[in-house]
Amino acid sequence: MSQNLPGEEVEVFYFGPPDQSLFGIYHLPPPGLTRTSAILLCPPLQQEYQRCHRAYRQLAVRLAKAGFPVLRFDYYGTGDSSGDEAVMGLGQWLADVQAAADELKKRSRRERVVLIGLRLGAALAALTAAARSDVVGLGLWEPTVNGTAYYDELAAWQQEKLWYFLSDVQTPVQNGETLELLGQPVSAALIAEIQAVNLLALATKPANQVLIVEGEANPTTAQLKTRLEGWQVAVQYQRVDDPPVWLDDPDKALVPNQVLQAIVSWASEVVA
Repeated sequence: MSQNLPGEEVEVFYFGPPDQSLFGIYHLPPPGLTRTSAILLCPPLQQEYQRCHRAYRQLAVRLAKAGFPVLRFDYYGTGDSSGDEAVMGLGQWLADVQAAADELKKRSRRERVVLIGLRLGAALAALTAAARSDVVGLGLWEPTVNGTAYYDELAAWQQEKLWYFLSDVQTPVQNGETLELLGQPVSAALIAEIQAVNLLALATKPANQVLIVEGEANPTTAQLKTRLEGWQVAVQYQRVDDPPVWLDDPDKALVPNQVLQAIVSWASEVVA
């Protein structure tokens, strides 16, 4: 007999084409709670995902307890999904978000979805939402608005780690670009795709309801908020002083409770 607590009952499965199967964890809401929307969590990439894995699971559990069907998944070539790191790319990952949203609708029997993402996962969520008509809410947690700034941040973090552990070792570069980020191989093509991300260039409104959560005010995030409001999007902006879990060592396993509560409250009140 299952001993799962409310909101912690899950289904673990693979979905998508057999040669490109994606790993998914579906969190079922407690019986009797009938939200009209289902929520897809879009994780950040590589080391950042490892560091925030516990926080993402906690977010899924809390959203499920609030009555939402929730799907977590791994992008192609990452985590427990199939694929090789050599084929990783934003085009593939955007297709993965689309496939995960479709799988969530089928599994939950909901016609409306909410996409929530952290860091580059937030950018993937926003780009996907702008290409769909069934996304009623978009949660952006520390969103990557400008891909060049995001890559520069990761490259600096990579070099800092090398200096700390290996003194004068330099990160391998090709045509001026880093070919390794925090222990993960990256191709020049992937770097170019990351640098090309620009949420200020969105051509269409991604959703009618948007939540933006960040710890420190970022000028590019403020510009994104202004752009969304120009489309008559209801934007809720919150600054929350919680630990940046994507930067901490995985063994610390911190949970940013205030951020998670802000996301759950927004979803429950605005996009139920």
